Amino acid sequence: MTRYYRYRLIKSLPVLAVSLIAGFLFLNIGLINNYGGYYSSKRYYTVSMEPVYILFIIEAFAYAYLAFSSFRNKRNLDTWFSFPLSREKIAIVHVLDVLTMYAIQAVLFGLNGVVLIASHSGLNVLYFFPAVLISALYGFLMFLFCSCTFLFGNSVFDGAVSIFAWLNVPSAIVTAISYINVLITGDYQNMFRNEVSVSPYYGIAAINSYFEYYMNKNVITKIKHAFDYTSFYMEEYKEIPNAAWISIGIWSAIFIVAAVALPFVFSKRPTEKIGGVSDFVLCYEFLIPFYTVFMFIIAEDRVPLKLFFVIAAYIAYAIYRKSPNITAKRFVVIAVFAVLAFIPVFDLMGVEGVI
Repeated sequence: MTRYYRYRLIKSLPVLAVSLIAGFLFLNIGLINNYGGYYSSKRYYTVSMEPVYILFIIEAFAYAYLAFSSFRNKRNLDTWFSFPLSREKIAIVHVLDVLTMYAIQAVLFGLNGVVLIASHSGLNVLYFFPAVLISALYGFLMFLFCSCTFLFGNSVFDGAVSIFAWLNVPSAIVTAISYINVLITGDYQNMFRNEVSVSPYYGIAAINSYFEYYMNKNVITKIKHAFDYTSFYMEEYKEIPNAAWISIGIWSAIFIVAAVALPFVFSKRPTEKIGGVSDFVLCYEFLIPFYTVFMFIIAEDRVPLKLFFVIAAYIAYAIYRKSPNITAKRFVVIAVFAVLAFIPVFDLMGVEGVI
């Protein structure tokens, strides 16, 4: 296992080099904002954490693909079977490899950012390193989630679809609940107000905005005095919003489940199905009915729109099965949705539609 870990580290050096180059470019171009010139004769400098946490999140998707895409290719099956390690250990080594890359980047980006911030007067550099470490940890946890959901598919394409579909499942659930609540209560003003709290990006963005505020605190008063607008200054992030804590809590729990499930999913998926139909229950078998139900809720009682989503579900099944001939079980699912499309559920409940 140690030898394989060293091998993975060496093999990952080009990936790490590209990540470092991209990271240093992001930091040196976008970390320090310059206000002045057009609006004032004096220039003011503030810190923006967006280049840091956005980079780590983008890397989560890229690293998930690079770490496990080779195990979704039939040509690599012989190599897989020849490994002297169990599948669980192979998965753990790939995770440790990515964790190492995140740790190296966190340290180097942190040092680079400290130098950049310290070179501009009025900025508080003490908050930068904790923000980088938290962002790197969050990016790594998102990598675990992306890797786990990627392995739900039996091909690279299906794995990518699975990642992005599962990323939006919590938001879809909250949106559907909010929609139904609005239909029943008529409280249109508060429609979807909680949806953002389950976005996988909102929590980490809010935490970085909190650190941003305290890094820029000494400069903010001067900037507000110099200009007539305050939209750039995130004073609402003097404290981290409750919605952000909700987002972090929900996604931390999801990430932990994904981390525990990753070695199991990697080891238990049948190798003979690699490159074939992605029939794992947590892939299309769950996602197609789930999103069809979600769209039915959004469609309210509009029959043509519901029928459109029924057709879309059939097309999704046909693409997933790689054949227009779907199985009896899927046909029953489509038939049930087709019948439900003609039932005026919300009208029977005595509620008016949103649209």
